Formats: sequence, C-alpha cells, structure tokens
Amino acid sequence: MSAEWAEFAKQLEIDHRSVAFSYLVLDRAAANQPVGLARSIGSTRVYKASAKLQLCDDHGLHDIELMKRDFPEVWRALKKGWSPNLVKAETNGDRISQWSDPEEQSE
Repeated sequence: MSAEWAEFAKQLEIDHRSVAFSYLVLDRAAANQPVGLARSIGSTRVYKASAKLQLCDDHGLHDIELMKRDFPEVWRALKKGWSPNLVKAETNGDRISQWSDPEEQSE
C-alpha cells in the first residue's frame, strides 16, 4: 500500500485488513484520457470459458464478457491475476469483439 493510501485510511480510521469493500476516489478535474479507451473498475471475475469485467468509459459503466475462445492469451493473463488499467475494447452487445491494451502498445 502506498503512503498516500495509508494516510487516507488513517484519516478515515479504516483498517484495510478488515474492510470487505473498496473505495472509488474520483477527481473533478478533466483527465487527459484519450477517446475510445475504457478503464477497468473492480475485480475481474474469471470463469471456465469467459471472464467478466466492469469497464468505465465516457458512456458509463458496462459489464462486459470476454470469451476465452476469442482471446485466449488475455483470458489466461486474467486468470493469473493480471488486471488491466486502460483498455480499448469494441463490443458486440455485452461481449468483447476486439481487444487491445494501449499500455502494452506504448512500450
């Protein structure tokens, strides 16, 4: 845990080891997030043949399903505990049809 979050917990008198929920901290200042990207919120739920993510973009919050057969490498990484920060995902209904990781492309 970073020093800032430790101070935040201390000010609110929260013991993070016993808390069964999390905090979402937002800033009113406009972020310089490029258009078309979504941020992963919360924990990814990985199932036998799919993974469910909550993605937040400029249109709101979406529960999206990533199918193992469509993106086996991404599904494997999610199963091992990887959690994306920003993603570029095109959807067909509530399923991901195209996936790219902008952080991976910038390296």
